[in-house]
Amino acid sequence: MSMSDTSRLIKESRRIVDASNDVNLNSGALLNMILEIVTGIDSTMRRMKTSMEKRLDDLKQDFLTVSDRVRTLENQASDFKKLSDCETSCQGVSNLFDQVNGQVKTNRRTINNHDMRIKKLEEKSIVQPIVPPVIESKEIESLKAAILDLQYRSMKNNLIFTGLHRVPDVIFGCVYVPTENSKYSTIEAFEELENELNILTNTENCYVALVGDFNSKTGSLPDYIIPDESVVSMFDLDCDADILEYLYDFENLTQNKISLQRVSQCTCRPNKYGHRLLELCRKNNLYIANSRVGSDKDIGEKTCNDSSVVDYLIISSMFFPMIFYIEIADFIPLYSDCHSFIHFRLHVTFSKSDSIVTENSSDKNFVRWKSEQKSEYVGRIHNDPEGILVTVINKLDELSVNNDETQNDINNIVLDISKNFKNAAAETFGKIKKHKHFYKHENSKPWFNRKCSMSRKKFHKARKRYSFLKNAETRRKMRQASKEHKITLNKSFANYQQKAADELRSIS
Repeated sequence: MSMSDTSRLIKESRRIVDASNDVNLNSGALLNMILEIVTGIDSTMRRMKTSMEKRLDDLKQDFLTVSDRVRTLENQASDFKKLSDCETSCQGVSNLFDQVNGQVKTNRRTINNHDMRIKKLEEKSIVQPIVPPVIESKEIESLKAAILDLQYRSMKNNLIFTGLHRVPDVIFGCVYVPTENSKYSTIEAFEELENELNILTNTENCYVALVGDFNSKTGSLPDYIIPDESVVSMFDLDCDADILEYLYDFENLTQNKISLQRVSQCTCRPNKYGHRLLELCRKNNLYIANSRVGSDKDIGEKTCNDSSVVDYLIISSMFFPMIFYIEIADFIPLYSDCHSFIHFRLHVTFSKSDSIVTENSSDKNFVRWKSEQKSEYVGRIHNDPEGILVTVINKLDELSVNNDETQNDINNIVLDISKNFKNAAAETFGKIKKHKHFYKHENSKPWFNRKCSMSRKKFHKARKRYSFLKNAETRRKMRQASKEHKITLNKSFANYQQKAADELRSIS
């Protein structure tokens, strides 16, 4: 409402008030004047309402416009953040590219240097005769010791059977089956084990003893089968002595007063490997010695983490009388991460005619390297009076032509070359007879230092004390000494490897 409308209404109201005092003015005229004022006010209010609604609509539209602009600004801010992240990533990629480019340049220079060296060596080899490099004997022995020790420590070629030692009529096998559901496990593990047994036990009356970590939980389930007499009679199996001996092999245990029923302190549920191990025993007439003989009889001591039985001694039925002693030893961290080792002794009688043949036992002579005679040694290799090198060259030519070489051919060539080296060494340096009583020095391994020797003595002392006086305190000290010795060995070996790697880098 404008100012003029308001002024007009005020004047009209004042005129009506003044007229109401007039006696001559009738009430009808007065009411008409009031009605006129009210009508004016109403029309004014309507105009005000229309104007306010229009303004509110304009304000609403303005607010929507502002909201859209704010939302647009927020999106733009998010895009700016993404752009900032992209710039950071691009900068990181640029830095990485610069590093790679620098490394490529370094590698290119190294390759060029190697190419130049190779060309120089090729030119030198054309001018000068080929002479095999002479390596000091101490370096050779050191490398041999290092390689042998690394092979012993390596788990790359994890065979099922390791350390097999075979004597007449008995086969010992040290077995490790990878943990069930691990990346190294296989469902054919026990089938491979059975195939190995079939290959090795190819002689009659051959006893078997398997010991190791089978990772199999068997509980107290039976490892034998009692045949059904009706089935034996139905198929006339009792007519074949060999079949009867196979079916009733378990009776050898009862004849030797060995319990057929096993016990176990393991409360774990038998796993898949456990059932497969029991199947292997039943098919091959093998029996678990745990809880049947020795100090573990009727006990079934736990062997892993003090919670389960996964390590076993498994033997043939006729091998039980040879078991003189067996126990599940206390856990020692030096020997394993969580397993207690199985300690058993055998009682075997040898006749005078029995003889144990040791490989290369007749070779009592060896050659000692002398640096001052290395030129003579190289010359004898080249002379080759037996023509071994000519034979090797002919064999290599045949293999290159036929292109059907086998591992046996390669082994024969290596043996011929080794024979040439040995003959030249014997002729040059002569042979020295070994001392009758030769003891291997405790520091024969290059990484076994004085700290390792002292920690080993401490461990042996603690173990002997525990064997004499078994209580909680001596057991704790033995375990502590075992852990310290293991840490010392690993640290010394790691230092030796690092030193060897540094020497190789410095040579290259």
